[in-house]
Amino acid sequence: MLRAAIDIGSNSVRLLVARVDGGEFKPLVKHIETTRLHEGLGEGNVLSADSMARTAGAIERFAAEAKANGVGAEDIFAFATSAVRDAANGREFMDMVARECGVTIRLLSGEQEAGYAYYAAARPGECGVLDIGGASTEMICGCDGRIRAAYSAQMGAVRLRRMLGGPEVRPLPEDMIARALTVLRPGIEQIAPVPAQFVGVAGTITTLYALKIGLKEYDPDVIQGGWLARAEVEEWFYRLCGMSVAERLTLPGMPARRADIIDYGAAVLVAFMRLSGLEGIYVSDRDNLYSAVMLCGGDA
Repeated sequence: MLRAAIDIGSNSVRLLVARVDGGEFKPLVKHIETTRLHEGLGEGNVLSADSMARTAGAIERFAAEAKANGVGAEDIFAFATSAVRDAANGREFMDMVARECGVTIRLLSGEQEAGYAYYAAARPGECGVLDIGGASTEMICGCDGRIRAAYSAQMGAVRLRRMLGGPEVRPLPEDMIARALTVLRPGIEQIAPVPAQFVGVAGTITTLYALKIGLKEYDPDVIQGGWLARAEVEEWFYRLCGMSVAERLTLPGMPARRADIIDYGAAVLVAFMRLSGLEGIYVSDRDNLYSAVMLCGGDA
């Protein structure tokens, strides 16, 4: 049967349309729009009207595209994460989308978000999954599909940039890492012992791997199962920090929508790898969108 999932994240809105038959999964349509919902958080943790309108517009377009591809309205699963969870007017935003776009949003808790990431990407045996988002970072550990420990750190690529002064400020690389270390340290302590194998999902990690191999056009089959060594992550982080956004855009594998925040996401990954002691991390294209489709929008 045909199913669709819409992920309403802190940085972007993403669509996946797939055919699911038993355990078989075949992606048919995948799109992303950068709406920066979290950047609209103002005083009092309130989402701005502009950021809500941008995001609602993307949701409406994606729902229409899913239906145009043969997905029934009851098989479209829309879910929101950290930006909506944290906002004082998150419920107001969800009500607006239901009223104006005809799309009901499920608000995932940090634990449910972690469960989606683990379900999508975990490898057999003892394994951890790292999901660096726009406003939060999930760290999950388990074994053979069963979660042992999970932690949702209130920092992702977009939020770290806000913490350090916003788009107009260019902080020192070591200041970026220092702030990320402070935020992630309690999570590392909570999930200890850290498994020997960890898988990374979401845009920061897939972009860094695409940069490593010079992937001019994104190909999920090439990304899936990739490997980033800690030394490579550190090298790319410092290299990106020394480049302007325009210079980053000349790199094969750099998507325009991520060029201005990739250094902040990379800082989170550097901090995680230093704290965990891992020498490398596997890369997965499959993330919470995959889980939402496979699980029909239910819990992992």
